[in-house]
Amino acid sequence: MTAICLFTNQSFLASSLEEVLDQFSSIYLKINPEIAEGDVILYANDQLIPIDSSFNPKNLPVIYLGQGPEGSDFLPLPLDINDLLNRVQKEKNSFSSAKQWALDSIHYYPRQKTLSHNETKIFLTDSEVDILNHLCENPDGSTRQMLQTSCLKYASQAQTHAIETHLYRLRKKLTMLTGEDWIIFNDSSGYRLKTKPHPLSVAGDLQN
Repeated sequence: MTAICLFTNQSFLASSLEEVLDQFSSIYLKINPEIAEGDVILYANDQLIPIDSSFNPKNLPVIYLGQGPEGSDFLPLPLDINDLLNRVQKEKNSFSSAKQWALDSIHYYPRQKTLSHNETKIFLTDSEVDILNHLCENPDGSTRQMLQTSCLKYASQAQTHAIETHLYRLRKKLTMLTGEDWIIFNDSSGYRLKTKPHPLSVAGDLQN
């Protein structure tokens, strides 16, 4: 189980944190980004750059230490270890309680923003995750207005084709995995998934 990434461009801070976090039996730390296992992944890089998919293939939450790119989540220096431990625990709790879904042979991991089928993995955008979450939680169908207000936060009467655009892209990604169109529409119930999704067991089916 990997819950969070810490990122710093100061090698001495990474070394110090490795020693500190190693004292806590509740935290399993990995330093090597090639081995993405453990509760916490700690990255050290000479340049302070946003972590992209090559560093963070599972789209995990990232906390920058010391400073971060504009708009990023960061903890300032000097670092308060209690603040850091609280953030790590919060992310671990959020990760372990996150609902995940089986869409027949497709596994859907909202927190990692991924769809997985056999050896194939496809990443979703935030809007696609919001829409698919809504469809999973409302298996009997959702109207365009419901999706528009719940997922995109638009007013129900707003004239926009944004929902159709996001649904089209989500539909293509689902079809790429199995060759089937997973999103069904009819006039009475609105949009729904082809078959009802089933929650995955977090303990048994957690994606590593």
